[in-house]
Amino acid sequence: LGFSRENDQGIALSAPHRNYRDDRHKPECLCALTPFHALCGFRMPVEICTLLDPVWPTHHRAHLDKLKGSEDGSALRDFFVYVMTMDKSERASLVNEIAAAALKSRGQNQAFDWIVRLYEAYPEDIGVLSPLLFHLITLRPGQALFLPAGRMHAYLKGVAVELMANSDNVLRGGLTSKHVDVDELLRVLDFRSYPLEVLEPQSIGEQEQLYPSPAEEFELSVIRIRSDQSHDSGHRRPTPEILLCVDGTAKFQWGGSSKGLDLLRGESVLVPAGMERYQIQGQTILYKAAVHSRVINPKGS
Repeated sequence: LGFSRENDQGIALSAPHRNYRDDRHKPECLCALTPFHALCGFRMPVEICTLLDPVWPTHHRAHLDKLKGSEDGSALRDFFVYVMTMDKSERASLVNEIAAAALKSRGQNQAFDWIVRLYEAYPEDIGVLSPLLFHLITLRPGQALFLPAGRMHAYLKGVAVELMANSDNVLRGGLTSKHVDVDELLRVLDFRSYPLEVLEPQSIGEQEQLYPSPAEEFELSVIRIRSDQSHDSGHRRPTPEILLCVDGTAKFQWGGSSKGLDLLRGESVLVPAGMERYQIQGQTILYKAAVHSRVINPKGS
């Protein structure tokens, strides 16, 4: 709907204030390669109130009191709307006061520490409050997150592999110098509070592990091979894959190839749909992006 609406309004696809550049949604899967800090999805209202209480200015107390004791998503939406739509000077004053209070409480809670760091990078940006509103998580290397379309998130620090559906749509809420469309963000944002779910890889072969997710478009897996091993893809589905080498060196070989292809750390290879089988050797770790089997066989045929 947003894509069609902006087309009807005559907004160019390349316009910096354009939100929707295609008509597809954009679920994402992110897998940490280093310790990775992220914000993802709203906390429960009671948890938000507990974190906000020691830093929230008294002259804004009435709006916080309305959120207290409520588990209703509409109450959380009302609070978020209030924060996002207040006057620019009032919003800047609120951010300044909360950042100053968080500085005094630094070390008591990781959320306060991140407020101080974000304030230094984005002074007076309402996104500075995000660590108090959204789940704050640190992924260990090898752990992953799935983020469906409509769930607010931000990646704070670390290195990770990110895989998403074929879409370039972005709605921003803060912590950026780019276009922020508050009205559209409030229209599509999911205000429900979900438990935080970390994805752990599940073995689907001797060397390969798959990250289970509800994504219909893609699959993410990791292939770990020792120097004395060889990974065989077996007979593949007729779909493309992308293999990204994140550690070590891999020798990629396929039928009809006499030399194969050497992959160094940071390099990737596109496996065409027509390649029936391939082998990988070397002391290496590779991440594989593939088309989900439900797309290939939507009825299980």
